[in-house]
Amino acid sequence: MLLGNERRTGIWRDEQGSIAIIFGLSLLLIVFAIGFSLDTAQAVRTSGKVSSALDAASLAAARALSEGNLTQAEAQAIALKYFEAQMAATDAGSYSWSNFAAVIDAESGAVTVTSDITVPTSFARILSINKVNFSKASTSIFKMRNVELAMVLDITGSMGGQKIADLKLAANDIVDIMLPAGQPALNKIALAPYAASINVGPYANLASDSASLDGCVVERNGSHAYSDDPPDSGRYFNVEDNPPHNGNYDCPSAEIFPLSDDSVALKTEIASLSADGFTAGHIGLGWGWYMISPNWTTVWPAASVPKPYADSNTIKAIILMTDGEFNTSYHNGSMNATSPEQALDICNAIKDPDVTGGNVVIYAVAFQSPPAAEATLQACATSPSHYFSADNGTELRAAFQDIAKRLQSLRLSK
Repeated sequence: MLLGNERRTGIWRDEQGSIAIIFGLSLLLIVFAIGFSLDTAQAVRTSGKVSSALDAASLAAARALSEGNLTQAEAQAIALKYFEAQMAATDAGSYSWSNFAAVIDAESGAVTVTSDITVPTSFARILSINKVNFSKASTSIFKMRNVELAMVLDITGSMGGQKIADLKLAANDIVDIMLPAGQPALNKIALAPYAASINVGPYANLASDSASLDGCVVERNGSHAYSDDPPDSGRYFNVEDNPPHNGNYDCPSAEIFPLSDDSVALKTEIASLSADGFTAGHIGLGWGWYMISPNWTTVWPAASVPKPYADSNTIKAIILMTDGEFNTSYHNGSMNATSPEQALDICNAIKDPDVTGGNVVIYAVAFQSPPAAEATLQACATSPSHYFSADNGTELRAAFQDIAKRLQSLRLSK
């Protein structure tokens, strides 16, 4: 009996020893697995950081190429500068990079940047795996589209005092954002200040067949009333009689200003705006459209000629702003009452894909406007998100700034 107990005890001790060995080996494998997973996680994190840095570098170089006349070497230097800055902002001590390269396709504007990355290991060193090597790449094609923007601005009598001052600040904000100082002037802005008529200045004779005596015109009638056909026989704009048969008529002193990238000249025109008269919003809207219409190429000076509607590198936009109801008209229906109706007909023509290809965006801004005016502007805007209501000067500036920033965002495509 004693011998049997001794045998069983020996077997039990042998089993305990085997379990201890298996447990030790399993624990070691678990430790290795955890260690390898930590090394792998570090490599994955590094890969993500490098990808972000390469994306920033390729995008910066592609944007610089699109904005200015850079050599390939200059664009490559920009890519390297951005990559180094991005990498320096991370925990660069835990990895290293080498063989950075930026390859530029001048025809497509594509910039491809690559770099080799080395991530030191910790636990994998036990198996003589001291580092993880991999390569990353990023390609950006950055095309900067230009904007042709017409600001159709209410300068009627109700805009006097603080309101016209607020409008000038808001319009200047647009110029500052769209034509920033110290950068290439890629956008163009036109001004269409309107009251009971619109002063087309040196274009009055061409627009009215020399019928205008004061530089102002009103709407045309007939089949061309709501089109962007250029003035010609049967398509000339009407002028008011002398004395005027409509008691609301007056001719504002501020003239239209065709598309320009001259920020100083634009601000000079904006500074000269003064408030007086009734509101013929449909006439102002029409002339805002004409100044960005390619059909008026023969009318405007060479520097102000609009691009074609189908030009994929150009965004065309109109800002229609008023503080009151459109209350003055001369043709196409009963006097004065048809101004909002005519404005909507013009808006619908601008938004019609068969007319403009659907390539003109209309933003509408109501500045302390009554409900009827708001309804007209809401119906005119390209979409509800393109309509703004401002109750004070601060909100008006915020609306104009928002529009400018949206247009700047639309310009960029990667």
